[in-house]
Amino acid sequence: MATVHVESWRASYAELLSQRAILSRTVETRTRQWTEWLVRPAGRTIMVVEHGGRVVGFAAAGPSRDPDAGAMVAELYSLYLAPGSLGQGLGRMLWNALPDQLAAGGYREASLWVAVANRKARQFYIRCGFRSDGGEKLDTIEDTELAEIRYRAGLPDLPFVAGLARSLDDEDFDGAARRLDPALCYETGQGDLVGIAPVIDSYRRAAQGAHAMLDELVNESAVLALGGDRYRVDYTDRLRHHGYAHVFRCQQILTLPPGRGVTRIVHRELRGERTRLLAFFRRAGVRARS
Repeated sequence: MATVHVESWRASYAELLSQRAILSRTVETRTRQWTEWLVRPAGRTIMVVEHGGRVVGFAAAGPSRDPDAGAMVAELYSLYLAPGSLGQGLGRMLWNALPDQLAAGGYREASLWVAVANRKARQFYIRCGFRSDGGEKLDTIEDTELAEIRYRAGLPDLPFVAGLARSLDDEDFDGAARRLDPALCYETGQGDLVGIAPVIDSYRRAAQGAHAMLDELVNESAVLALGGDRYRVDYTDRLRHHGYAHVFRCQQILTLPPGRGVTRIVHRELRGERTRLLAFFRRAGVRARS
């Protein structure tokens, strides 16, 4: 990967940087960087493409490093192909593999920095759906200044919602909180909760109470797009206690505006589910905890 990185980087910037700047990036330094990234991913997503058992390209993305970016903005750090592998659709293949993964990880948008003078790279990213967001900076590489602009693209909604549901299934409440908007309103049917902290606290207390009462609890979910910015999450809870088993189902309707986290959750009790749950409690001798 380090060799591909250096060879492709030098080919891309050969006409944009001085010889000194070009030679400043070596296989040795890139090897140290990649070793660090692979040993300590730190939230990075790394994709590679191989041909004949050899890595011929890679893409790396993770949390945005820009001070003006929110927590839901990812950054495409790099996407490079070996010079002999260009023009085969491999770059598009690499990028196409990333959006769902980034969205599932809690990101709503992806950004990147590209040299203003690198027309081929800019055209490639535009074909991938990126557009300039007005960000500009001047990067200095050894003795050369390089003007760069920032591009941004939206990420798919469905994997983002599925990631939220999976976080709740796994009782990863910190992960769930990262996918919620500060203006969140949670309509429980017994009163509204406003803000991330009260909602996460209600989820956490419900899980703790269920584990205290039951021998086993397994959570599952499925997500359905309803159209516009609305999604339905079907939750299935599999309960076991004293040899008895029960399946409890409920639904939540989520609102996910563009570029933001979930702003509204409407909890739906399904007809008959509460009655069947209480009957299971009685059969299994489950005692509700206060």
